Amino acid sequence: MEKIEADGAGEAGICKIIPPKEWVPRKAGYNISEMDFLIDRPVLQKFIQFSDRGAFQTKAVVKSKMTLSEYFDLSHEPNNLTPHHESYEELERKYWKSALFSTPIYGCDVAAPLSDPDLEVWNISKLGCILDVIKKDQSSNIQGVLSPYLYFGMWKATFSWHIEDLDLYAINLVHHGAPKTWYCVPPKYGYLLERAARVMFPTVSRW
Repeated sequence: MEKIEADGAGEAGICKIIPPKEWVPRKAGYNISEMDFLIDRPVLQKFIQFSDRGAFQTKAVVKSKMTLSEYFDLSHEPNNLTPHHESYEELERKYWKSALFSTPIYGCDVAAPLSDPDLEVWNISKLGCILDVIKKDQSSNIQGVLSPYLYFGMWKATFSWHIEDLDLYAINLVHHGAPKTWYCVPPKYGYLLERAARVMFPTVSRW
């Protein structure tokens, strides 16, 4: 049985699923030198303090294409390594305190699967949903919704607060590397986040 951790009974929020050790999504493993993925639009992220209340905005600059091996090497340069920490709480504090002092590169939106095609359980490419009708009847594929995107990150690479396409829920699988962190606001409290954003980002909220 997989282990499920949920934040509140009956609430829409985050659910963390830890699969059993026997479940292997990629039998070949994760040898970077054997993966020929190309990151078409890696983005350099600059954090800007947008108010005096600890709120930040990210400005993205699209960089030249790079291979996964090139990105891996970049992520292991001294300035891009995760700092030493004794606890998750300490690491989280270091992230927010140093947000203005680095420009990570985020390898986002790589349209490719990573799980084995014959994987029948918890295969992100084969989860199935009612939107599959669109894919079948109209021969139309919505990337990132009906087929997976891969994301490659380094220390402080960040995906800002957002609502998922079509207000759908998101499913994320950490294949390899350091732990990731997600913040989530249950939908019934979304209006509070939007209200706070309008106060802290009045210019942007008019768009």
